[in-house]
Amino acid sequence: MTDIARIIERLLDKKLAVSLADFRQPDPTAQLNLLHETLVENDWAISRQQLSGLVKTFKASCQASYVPQAIPPVLIALFIAGDMLTETASGMEMERLRAPLKQQADWGWRRYADGPVDIHVVPGDHHTMMSSPHVRVLAERLSMCLNRSRSLSG
Repeated sequence: MTDIARIIERLLDKKLAVSLADFRQPDPTAQLNLLHETLVENDWAISRQQLSGLVKTFKASCQASYVPQAIPPVLIALFIAGDMLTETASGMEMERLRAPLKQQADWGWRRYADGPVDIHVVPGDHHTMMSSPHVRVLAERLSMCLNRSRSLSG
């Protein structure tokens, strides 16, 4: 829950008045209620149901261990967040997991690619790269990749 609060802080560009100690209570409903109240107090109109879905999605994402298999080679454009969320436990874990991938020029995607992996480092972290102002750079690069792909296939 603390990680989710830190991510939301970055999205809102606001410091939330919650800490790890606030979420030490064992009751998940109380934790969700505390985070919801804090978000409402900070002018984020999100329902408890929406927040619950966000929390479930975040937890599932943290537990995912999917490894792609039997994929035909395709053109790959990899968009990498330029910033890391190292102030959260999940961000530190993500950095630990991506450290060996950074040693490979293609970040481990070459075996799935039909040609070289087109790598783009974009501003923001895993979450904020999809929000203003960073999403503009992502959209420009994605558009460029799509146009290039169309010209290769047509």
